[in-house]
Amino acid sequence: MKKLSANRADAAIAADMQVLTGAANGWLMEYYPEASQTYGGYNILLSFSEDGRVTVAGDIVSDPTATATSLFSVKQSAGIVLSFDTYNEIFHFFSDPGNSLGGGNAYGLEGDYDFLILEATPQQVKLKGKKSGSYAVLTPMEGDWAAYIQEVQAAESAMQAMSYQISDGTNTASVSVNYRNMTISYTEGEEALSMSAPYIVTPTGYKFYEPITLWGKTLTGFTYDAASDSFTETSETGITMVKVIPPINEQFVTGMWYMSLSGLGSYGRPYFNYVLPSIQAEGEELVYALMGNAGSGFGFYFQSGNYAGILLYNYQLIGDDQIMLQFAMQGDNNGIYYHNNCNFRYYLNIFGYNSARTFTITTDNESAPTYITLTENANPSNTITLSASQVLYPYDN
Repeated sequence: MKKLSANRADAAIAADMQVLTGAANGWLMEYYPEASQTYGGYNILLSFSEDGRVTVAGDIVSDPTATATSLFSVKQSAGIVLSFDTYNEIFHFFSDPGNSLGGGNAYGLEGDYDFLILEATPQQVKLKGKKSGSYAVLTPMEGDWAAYIQEVQAAESAMQAMSYQISDGTNTASVSVNYRNMTISYTEGEEALSMSAPYIVTPTGYKFYEPITLWGKTLTGFTYDAASDSFTETSETGITMVKVIPPINEQFVTGMWYMSLSGLGSYGRPYFNYVLPSIQAEGEELVYALMGNAGSGFGFYFQSGNYAGILLYNYQLIGDDQIMLQFAMQGDNNGIYYHNNCNFRYYLNIFGYNSARTFTITTDNESAPTYITLTENANPSNTITLSASQVLYPYDN
């Protein structure tokens, strides 16, 4: 009986290998890391070869032509499992616990590298992450890899906004976005409700991980119309979505804005540099520093070596483009440690420490800013340019 079972497993492995390696132009994978799909979905292109190598590309990489090759296997392990066995700088980006995105230190984006093969046909391969339980679907890739990734990245750039409004002509719902995940807030009667809608970006719009129900209608995603800069629900439910552009000071306190030494004016640079010897004395390097809200309130977020922390700020919005900032004298354990032992208060002084500082905020594009610049009203030499894109190792940039 055991021999018969082993023979069946060997046959299943061989059949799945034949499917995976049989796609002439590889596969398009809709990949959602993390158990609740908190960080949304990503387009991954995969080409499997019979010698056990897999070549990977993805929309997470800024260069659409970039690929990385590593080893894979298909084996029996409480089911037939596809494993990405050796480090792949694109694919393992999602499972690297040292990744500063997502949950930060020791968590990263909490992705998988071992997947149960639930279905494998030449038309579709369905996988389930062994750790996360998230489903991933592979379909045969058509067309040029780099061109497809460029299309996705261009579409995301055109479609992106920090918030949207959904309407069915009678009801409205507000939408906020963190990573590739919408939080939809709406009312039913007197009850205020919200739900999460993780999505993946396609060349034509947003596709949800699974259908959601809003106002009794089933939504599967949104198709974008560039001419009107608006969206219609993909299943033609009569529901539409438009971008909402908050004032730039609101975008500042709800977004994540990365610091760099080169982005500081003549006032801030000496303070930023003053902290460096204390970090080096810990045997560490500053991985990132940002102002904004990464999920634990508004403040100064950082990672030094393997340790991530936050120091919280109070703020007051003034008009549409000004803000008053002052350190709240609060933070998590790591934040307080680095404040007390590593001179991180000098970072904070740039924004406002014992006394508040008021800044005017400017940007390149209020609807989709790539950076914002804070200029202190009382001290024009204190300028702080912060990037919407992640900046790693800010002393080198």
